[in-house]
Amino acid sequence: MNKSNDAGLSVKQIRIKADQGIIRQRKSIAEHPFGTIKQNMDAGYCLTRGLQNVAGEFSLPFLAYNLKRVINILGGKMLVEYMGG
Repeated sequence: MNKSNDAGLSVKQIRIKADQGIIRQRKSIAEHPFGTIKQNMDAGYCLTRGLQNVAGEFSLPFLAYNLKRVINILGGKMLVEYMGG
């Protein structure tokens, strides 16, 4: 590991007993979009290297996923109205 990249990090690790109910709830909420994007949008792997490049590559499928959700929740006409159209 490159120590020059780690010099600015100030992360404190706190060890606590994990609450299984909270962990189960977090998994059901947070991991569903990632699985959906990986499976349905064929974004299960990266074509680029480096954190900045991978973040850019994955921003497009996440944008598409979020737009699909907004259209399903609000409807296309209401989305256009909110966007000022």
